[in-house]
Amino acid sequence: MNFVEAMRLEIERLRLNLSAAERDRALLPFGIDPAMINPNVLMDESYVDRLCKVSNTLALLGQASLEDKLNASIGLGTVDSNVVDFWNVNGIGDHCSGRMCEVRAETTAPAPAPAPSAVSSVGASKSILSCSECKRNVCKVCCAGRGALLLNNSGEVDSSTNRSVTLDSVVCKQCCSDIVLHALILDYVRVLISLRRRDRSDRAACKALDQVVGSSLRDFVPEKSQSSNRQQTVRILHHLLSGLESLAEFPFASFLHSVCT
Repeated sequence: MNFVEAMRLEIERLRLNLSAAERDRALLPFGIDPAMINPNVLMDESYVDRLCKVSNTLALLGQASLEDKLNASIGLGTVDSNVVDFWNVNGIGDHCSGRMCEVRAETTAPAPAPAPSAVSSVGASKSILSCSECKRNVCKVCCAGRGALLLNNSGEVDSSTNRSVTLDSVVCKQCCSDIVLHALILDYVRVLISLRRRDRSDRAACKALDQVVGSSLRDFVPEKSQSSNRQQTVRILHHLLSGLESLAEFPFASFLHSVCT
């Protein structure tokens, strides 16, 4: 098992919200030793140090890019219509769509001849993109995440690189170095771990709040959410404050905008 396979297994564990112990118990019946899927022992120490540096740079560039995008979309909405996301990490079992894809980076099978019906298919045309580097047709699975464009333009991987590529474009995995692809996977795992920790902390906070209040918040939140989060929050606050109003319910109050209290 190589680094990418081990990380994909870790991604599936986080997506299924399984603990490391639950994952190990699930792998043992299949004869898989959990010690063999440790990504830390699958690479050289020098490469790990460099990968961590590139991954940290990617996280900073991604945060800056997100803030710029949010600031630029003020008053215009935050609709993201990009087919390829920031990481574009494939799951277990994802393969190249074949047909019109000329890169085929995620399969070892021979490329089939493109069928005439596939060329004229509307669904196929939507899933086929153009690499900004080699100009070849590439499917979504064989594309690197848009974060690869940030790394390529930053010169962190190759100091001789000095290109200006729009972030709305895509780059195929064959035009990216291994360390860039590995950094995207590592940063994606970091985000999944952060989301899982936040979910666990939220659940623990709700459980502690249930014990303090004396009744479960589920009695005040409908099972099938048909109202907005704002309305649910108001109902919970009304119960916690015993019908009293809190100044925290007026976040827009200021010297320029007065509210009745």
